[in-house]
Amino acid sequence: MNLGSRKRDKLLEKLRGLDVFGQRIALTYRGEHTYKTNFGSCLTILLVIAISIYTGFGLKDVFMGRILSIS
Repeated sequence: MNLGSRKRDKLLEKLRGLDVFGQRIALTYRGEHTYKTNFGSCLTILLVIAISIYTGFGLKDVFMGRILSIS
C-alpha cells in the first residue's frame, strides 16, 4: 500500500464518519452501530450546506428589517 492510497483511505474514512443517513445494523461494524458510506456523507454535507444557505438568507432578511417578527 503506497502513501497516496493510505491518505485517500484516511480521507474516505473521515468522510464516512459524517454520514447521518447510515443504516442501522443489529451487530456492530468496526465498533459502530451504523454502516456509513461515502454517498451518505456527501448527502450529509449537501444537506448542511443547503440548511446553512437557507438560514443565512433568513437571518439576512431579519437583520435588514424585511421581516419584523419570526413566527
